Amino acid sequence: MPGALEGIRILEWAEWGQVPMATSMLGDMGAEVVKIEHPVRGDGARGHTRFWGVPTNLPGGSSLWYETCNRNKRGITLNLADTRGRDIVYRLIKNFDVFASSFSPKLAKKFGLDYESLRKHNPGIISSFGSAFGRKGPAADLQGFDWAGLGRAGLFYHVMGPDMKYTNLIDGLADQAGAVMVSQGILAALVARNRTGEGQEVESSLLGSIVNLQRILSLEFSFFTGHEPPKLERKKTKSPLQNIYQCQDGRWLAFMMMQSDKFWTDFCKAVGLQELVDSPKFQDRHVRSDNAEELTAILDRTFAAKPYPEWEKVLSNAGMLFSPIISQPEVAVDPQSLENEYVIEYEHPRLGKFKSGGFPIWFSKTPCSVKSAAPEFGQHTEEVLVEMAGYSWEELSGLKDAGIL
Repeated sequence: MPGALEGIRILEWAEWGQVPMATSMLGDMGAEVVKIEHPVRGDGARGHTRFWGVPTNLPGGSSLWYETCNRNKRGITLNLADTRGRDIVYRLIKNFDVFASSFSPKLAKKFGLDYESLRKHNPGIISSFGSAFGRKGPAADLQGFDWAGLGRAGLFYHVMGPDMKYTNLIDGLADQAGAVMVSQGILAALVARNRTGEGQEVESSLLGSIVNLQRILSLEFSFFTGHEPPKLERKKTKSPLQNIYQCQDGRWLAFMMMQSDKFWTDFCKAVGLQELVDSPKFQDRHVRSDNAEELTAILDRTFAAKPYPEWEKVLSNAGMLFSPIISQPEVAVDPQSLENEYVIEYEHPRLGKFKSGGFPIWFSKTPCSVKSAAPEFGQHTEEVLVEMAGYSWEELSGLKDAGIL
């Protein structure tokens, strides 16, 4: 079945995470994506073959990072520093809907690949750019990767803990959030063009994406009060029914009962603490907050008495709001993620069965799918230029000899 974006063509000039992941997500939805790489250097992500000291290189000379961000694309190589390489883009762009870049606006303008230059060849083109800090302001010209968003948006500071010791905040979080925002911008621009007939520029950033990611309460709390959200230890939480607890078998569970009065009586009965229901220390959320450390200690002892599977059955039957806390390797075999295709497995031409992050959005009539693995270096150069730009094989041979391809 065709995807929701069947017929949409995206020309990508981008490296690493934010923009390549954005276009790959659109490729999952059916868009046809062609990725441009330098004929010698390629995407720098190809050489990122170690993560946390663990080798992540793949057979064929690629890397796990590159593979993750570039499925559902065809790959070509072009030397865009040469006018002949840029002329190829101008011929290609006539047949594309979107030009997606992670390179700076200054470099794009220098190379004649900015929006104003591209629209001369395709008035309806949508030019999308993913930056580190945004297109305006004192840091507009600075480059940056994932931590640019995590650091300047306040998230790193918040999760560092009360003593500001380093925390293992997952790498790639800002890249992935940025990818969602870039793809959302592209989709909105496509809808606007369908309505008005006009293309436009679209920009998002790592910083803007992580600021937006924290809009619900945490940032708004800071803006309103002028204070950083409290960095509380688990045992010093002010909301014991919005906390995490360890079970007898070492597994952890998380409660998310912010409206704790609604659940208090049934919760106490379910976990065998009926005597606490009418206790003056715990009878409503305000006094539970005042006596939170004592209640948290009671719940620590309670949940340490049984393994997680027993608690899961008890809490589910009682209608409590909770979730297991599992490791990332466990996510790969979690039936909830597998059945919803949040984790998928597809046939990779070099790697065989390849497990990957799947599709966070479900469509009833235009499903997402993986049509191809990430392209080999320059794998589709000739076929794309013949098919989409009308080059002859003789022209391609000359361009290859000149180092343009």
